[in-house]
Amino acid sequence: MKIWRSLAGLAAVAAIAGTAHSMRNLTILKDPRRAPESMAKPRVSILCPARNEAKRISPTIQSVLHQTYSDIEFLILDDASTDATSQVVMNLINGHPYARLMTSNSEPPTHWLGKPWACHRLAHEATGDVLLFIDADVELTPDAVERMVDLFTQHQLDVMCPYPQQTTHTFLQELVQPLLQWSWLTTLPLDVAETSPRPSLTAGNGQLLMVTRSMYEKIGGHECVKDEVLEDINLVRHVKANGGKGGVVDGSSIARCSMYESDIEMIDGYSKSLWKAFGSPVAGIAVNTILFVVYVLPVLLIFSPDRSTRFRAALAWLSASVGRWLIAQRLRQGSPLFSLLHPLSVAMLNLLTVRSISSYRNSAIAWKGRPL
Repeated sequence: MKIWRSLAGLAAVAAIAGTAHSMRNLTILKDPRRAPESMAKPRVSILCPARNEAKRISPTIQSVLHQTYSDIEFLILDDASTDATSQVVMNLINGHPYARLMTSNSEPPTHWLGKPWACHRLAHEATGDVLLFIDADVELTPDAVERMVDLFTQHQLDVMCPYPQQTTHTFLQELVQPLLQWSWLTTLPLDVAETSPRPSLTAGNGQLLMVTRSMYEKIGGHECVKDEVLEDINLVRHVKANGGKGGVVDGSSIARCSMYESDIEMIDGYSKSLWKAFGSPVAGIAVNTILFVVYVLPVLLIFSPDRSTRFRAALAWLSASVGRWLIAQRLRQGSPLFSLLHPLSVAMLNLLTVRSISSYRNSAIAWKGRPL
């Protein structure tokens, strides 16, 4: 009985601390807003790698073609697609002077993964002073690039990842997807992380990633992350390790991302990367054990016969739900009702992490037809 009371108390303290930390982060989280017209307006190259994206790339292309920012170019690379990606893109960009389709029918070189290689090729062709990598499932508001450039320039950042609103389609996605933002807002001190070279103090998101050409070339471009499953986070790490400044910002008002269409696709997506998300499989197990104790165990302890244990468990659950709700409100992510289901969300993350580590151990990880 005593050990359960202690664990419930530990969970309550940790959940309260996590929610307090996320509340502080929400007050300092940068948001792309219009800056004075006197701000510098560098040339921006928008670079979109696409592999088998015929069914969902149209909103991305159209949103980029309707940007209000004047000095841009838009390069799309069809990365050896087996569907009609090239045809869909050509039909949409036909006649647009700043949009161009590149094609590749070959596989990446040895030791390169698909996305880093595609981004590397796009960057090689780009002419902008600022590179903006965008995934083929991200849709921008018409003023998105203007607002990103204003924030990027105003704060003199070297790299910036505006986190889009994550569009969900199923109950399972509604449970899991908000954990993306919740994780770094709850655990990462954003002000310190912006300049700290420590790898553990880094968050990134390749759905939208803006970087100066000078810094990109200084770190060696995507070649420095050529074999990384989480190339986005590691690219930000390289920038900060080389004296750069930047990280994640709130992009929910300028972009939305429909990351997965189905639950199976989402499970496969998380399985390819969660084994590495915490640094290593061992670290992943350790972190997920802590998450289970702090956010899942209290639900089970609600039914304890000991009154003190029940109170502490309920406090832990309530504190976590408040944190989840505040983040969801700010980042336009998920129904408030799902905040109460946060323990179930974390339990699903635990299961997905176990599945990912198992797939990694069995060399069974692949993505879009390519082994990882």
